[in-house]
Amino acid sequence: MLYVMLCGRYPFESPKSCGGATRSYEIFSMLEKMVGQKYVIPDQLGVSAECRELLRQMLLPDPRARITMEGITQNAWFK
Repeated sequence: MLYVMLCGRYPFESPKSCGGATRSYEIFSMLEKMVGQKYVIPDQLGVSAECRELLRQMLLPDPRARITMEGITQNAWFK
């Protein structure tokens, strides 16, 4: 939700279907982006380096490596 509030879109959103792309292809594309951590935080938004790092930790694909809720609430940027 933090990413959505800052950027106004979902981090792994796929472009709308064009040329007959199937829903399965869109889902596969989204999963590839999630695993590869392929998302963009536009520079013009002015998001600080600390916030970018928190987002990176929140969007890690491996839930065991992802920051916990306790870690988020203890994060200096979050506070």
